[in-house]
Amino acid sequence: MNIKELNKLVDLELQWLRYYAHVDSRNDLNEDSNIYEDLVPIGYTKRPMKLDLRCSPCIITSDETIVSGMDISKLKKDSNLRGENRFSPVEVFIKIFPSKKMEILNRLKNV
Repeated sequence: MNIKELNKLVDLELQWLRYYAHVDSRNDLNEDSNIYEDLVPIGYTKRPMKLDLRCSPCIITSDETIVSGMDISKLKKDSNLRGENRFSPVEVFIKIFPSKKMEILNRLKNV
């Protein structure tokens, strides 16, 4: 994976979260927020689903633990469920670039 591909996946996930997460819960996000624990899904979808299942375009994993400053080329896409060292693109981006967390949250808030 490269940074361009990761950014495309992050953009896609943020678009879906902006649509499927309730606006009040998006606006309440802060530096200490955990996106998929703090966001509340809108209540008027045809088929209710957890946001992480609905909005994550894929799961990203690595043979190494995903940490701050990690080499992005060691990441790989997967289609299986979340678990240990298996995250959504937004979660991976925040783990690798923790200083950009508020930038991501502000994009989610449409600030």
